[in-house]
Parts: sequence; C-alpha cells; structure tokens
Amino acid sequence: FGSRARNDYLPHSDIDIMLIGDFKEKFINRSKIAYEIYDFSLGFDAFCYTPEEFDEMFHQGIVSNLDAIDEGKCLFGNEFFQKYKNELEKLKKRGLKKEPLVWILP
Repeated sequence: FGSRARNDYLPHSDIDIMLIGDFKEKFINRSKIAYEIYDFSLGFDAFCYTPEEFDEMFHQGIVSNLDAIDEGKCLFGNEFFQKYKNELEKLKKRGLKKEPLVWILP
C-alpha cells in the first residue's frame, strides 16, 4: 500500500508493506524480523500485526489499515484481504470518505 501501490511514488519513496500473521514475537520486535528476512534495495516500512490486532485497528479506523485495504495489493491471503475489502466498501456506501491524510467517518 502507499505511494508505490498507488503508482504515485517518487524516486526516494519507500515501500509500505503490511504483514498479517500469527506472530509470537512482541509487537516492537516484529518489524525488525521483517527487515532481517527481506532485503529490499529500497527502504521499506513493515507493519506487522496478528489477525486480531489488524481487525481491532481496522474497526477503530486506523489510517494505515484502511489505506492498506483500500489501495493495497494483496500478495498472499486473498480471502482475508477480500473480507476487509468488502467491509470497507460497505462503510463507504454508508458515508466513509477518504481525504488526503485522513478518513472521515459518517
């Protein structure tokens, strides 16, 4: 998700990636593990959540989670992704709107 997924990135733009999984590590250590596993030549920000954490944040309207579903590209786990894609579309029909930096609740 982010500028790379929207295709409006700049040469120095990083990659935003959201990983959803059954993490056993503490939240603070998860991104570090992702950085060790993936060797991107560009910088990247890894957002690593358990399914329960993601669900809670999605329903709280956390911008990064809504953006990931709205503009992201699913690389694995399409069934999980599609569930939230459908839910986001329902919220949009009820008046949820995206502004440049925030989502506006109805």
